[in-house]
Amino acid sequence: MNRSLEQNLDKQLKIVTVAAQLGIELLRTGGSMMEALCPFHDENTPSFKVYPENNTWHTFCCNKGGGPVRLISEVRGTPVEQIIQKFSGNLSLLVSRDALAAKVDTREFVLDANKYVACAQIRTAYQRQGRSVEDAEAAYEEIKKSNSSEEIMVVLRKILYNK
Repeated sequence: MNRSLEQNLDKQLKIVTVAAQLGIELLRTGGSMMEALCPFHDENTPSFKVYPENNTWHTFCCNKGGGPVRLISEVRGTPVEQIIQKFSGNLSLLVSRDALAAKVDTREFVLDANKYVACAQIRTAYQRQGRSVEDAEAAYEEIKKSNSSEEIMVVLRKILYNK
């Protein structure tokens, strides 16, 4: 998985907002930390902690944690790749202000994001079809050679739809 896409999306999402949208009722404990009953199991004493200053969460009973994207993934039972894919419909969300400030070529970043999403789509399609990992690896290599989003779409259509 491309960790930088997850990190960039984490920078755009606020952990407190994400938790609230997922129905997690946070209580301020003093200082900046917040806590709630763990959303992953029944409990009487809150073990789910949110650290707004770091934009992270952790649950001690389950020993899980991460940023906003991981929280969405864990609560909804959806792979991180699908969360990123959902948000990639608006790729501007994935281009962080830090990347722009560092003068990163945003076209290259968007191309990488599109390649990542295409590979996730291939993996999902191949799993549904019961195809082998070797077939998927060959498809990934074809996607990685693409030099534009249009080329990615052509390769993706060829791989998934034999067109």
